[in-house]
Amino acid sequence: MRTAVTLLMIALLGTGCVKDELKDLTYNPFDPAYDGPPLFSLHSTTVEEILTPEGLDRRLTQRIRMDRNLLLRNTTFTLECVRITGGSGTVNVPSNELLDGYFDLVTNFSQQGTEYCWEIRLTNLGSIGARNDVCGT
Repeated sequence: MRTAVTLLMIALLGTGCVKDELKDLTYNPFDPAYDGPPLFSLHSTTVEEILTPEGLDRRLTQRIRMDRNLLLRNTTFTLECVRITGGSGTVNVPSNELLDGYFDLVTNFSQQGTEYCWEIRLTNLGSIGARNDVCGT
C-alpha cells in the first residue's frame, strides 16, 4: 500500500510541468493574450437619411461579421463594442442575438467622410478575451 501511495505522489508531481507548458498558448479566443486571426471584420456599410425632429439623421450602419468557426459550438458569450472614434458609446451583443455570425453597429447623425471605429471584445463572465478594431465610413 505504501508503494502505491508513493507511486501516486510521484505521478502527481510529474504532471505539474504541463501547466507551465500551457501558459504560453494564445490560440483560445477567450484568452486575453489571444493572438490568432481576427474574430471580427467589417462586412458592409450602409447610410440611411431619416428626417427626425432634431433634423436630418444620417444613420450609418456597419454590418460586422464574427468568425464563429474559431469558437466551440453553443458557446455562450457577449460582445462588448466600444466606439473608439467618431464619438463615444458601448453596445453589448449577447451570443443568442448574433444571427448567422453578423450584427449591426449603428451611428446616428454620422458625418460624411468620417471614419467610425469600434473596438469589439469577446467577453464571458466579466473576462475579456480576443479583441480587434473594425472601422468604416
